[in-house]
Amino acid sequence: EGEQKVLSGYRITETGGIISRNILKCKDCGLMMLDVDGNAEIIVDAYENSRDEEYLTEANNRFKNAERVLALLDDFKSGSLLEIGSSVGFLQLVARKKGYEVYGVEPSKWARDYARKAFGLDLNKSIDDLGRKTGCFDCIVMVDVIEHLGNPVKNLQGLRNLLKRNGKLIIVTPDAGTIVARLAGKRWWCLMDAHLFYFTKETLTNLLNKSGFGVRNISSFGRTFSLGYWFQKVLDRDSYPFVFKVSRLLGLHDMPVYINLGDQMICVAYRADNTEDPM
Repeated sequence: EGEQKVLSGYRITETGGIISRNILKCKDCGLMMLDVDGNAEIIVDAYENSRDEEYLTEANNRFKNAERVLALLDDFKSGSLLEIGSSVGFLQLVARKKGYEVYGVEPSKWARDYARKAFGLDLNKSIDDLGRKTGCFDCIVMVDVIEHLGNPVKNLQGLRNLLKRNGKLIIVTPDAGTIVARLAGKRWWCLMDAHLFYFTKETLTNLLNKSGFGVRNISSFGRTFSLGYWFQKVLDRDSYPFVFKVSRLLGLHDMPVYINLGDQMICVAYRADNTEDPM
């Protein structure tokens, strides 16, 4: 609740708890969405001008997290991989080392420029810029992306067309149906104006089924970040400066820590051309 605004200058490292709009829940399907008054596309367009140098400070830990995501693709020894929302391309670098032919879509000009200069990755601004034909990718990965999309059903249907028959789709997104999310309430770190949709395992499954996907597995997803990064995410603005100084003094601020609170989920889905799961 509070004064409503249109997002500008979104950063991936932005701390939650700054939501200024109401969250609506569909009475029929249970899907929760931000009350954006028809401004979803304006909010999505704000990513083009986003810039986030702080994102780079966790590079080593982001490589570890990318490894965890790609571990679910071990049945693919090689192939073509498309990442939606690549940022500067950490996951693509890991995938490329594993032998994948990588492609990426990233709306932020700053991130695309950094990926090209630092890693030699040529990212596309949008899916339309890919110039790829129907059924050309073995796998599509979206990490912390689907909650930002203005029309997830339309977007997922478009991604389905890009996948090869029985191709995989991997999605990582917050899980609003968990005990952690419910107990945290308005203080849940995932609440922010940049998140247009809030999913549970059930509503994500329904959305994927409606979009032409079958769901193979959904499980909780943990990540590794520095202790200082975790403090920034979970502490309020008044407490963080003090804890920051103490953790720096004790030499703990940059220590990598793996945490799985259970309020993030990773979903493995597949293009459903029939009723059978192509294990």
